[in-house]
Amino acid sequence: MFKLVICDLDGFLLEGVYFSDYLEKEHGVSHAEFLSVLRGEVMSALAANKPSFPIWEPHLATWGLKIGGDEFFKLWFEKEGTKEVVANFEIAKKLKTQAGLAVVLSDNFMERAAWVRQSFPSLQMFDKLYFSSETGFTKATEEAFKKVMQDYNVQPQDVLFIDDDKTSVELAAALGIKGVVYKTTEQLKADLTGLGLNMQ
Repeated sequence: MFKLVICDLDGFLLEGVYFSDYLEKEHGVSHAEFLSVLRGEVMSALAANKPSFPIWEPHLATWGLKIGGDEFFKLWFEKEGTKEVVANFEIAKKLKTQAGLAVVLSDNFMERAAWVRQSFPSLQMFDKLYFSSETGFTKATEEAFKKVMQDYNVQPQDVLFIDDDKTSVELAAALGIKGVVYKTTEQLKADLTGLGLNMQ
């Protein structure tokens, strides 16, 4: 029986559209250019536990977006249209009941992490929200998982991890954590049932 469940946030508990779609359509900024900043410079800021807007600001000027930080992130989060995946929250509740502990592990920059905490009170069902901008560790590192296990004094075999990103699941598995790649709610239920968990 698992003692701790780790859930991914975006792509599992929350879903929306990509802000990069809006930037490409309205401002001619390619997906590749936007992602090179998000996954490059901004991810470096995540590890350093710093606000991300100073990184975005010079790029916004280049892209013709002459707006401040608050306005930029308001635009971003509105265009994403992020909402809860209710069925997956229900799965998380069932898993927490059976395991006893459930947390969220998410790669998010500081401004979005704060917005998520404020915008989705349903996340309070989790024992803790681990954001990379706060811990200094992304899911691309073993340290992100080790920190959670250390905080709750559990061993890898006691942990279940759910993420829509196969690479993250494979990294967790390399540590001895049981991982399930989320594709659809029904597929996830079937996989969890196969692990002996009650999804009824």
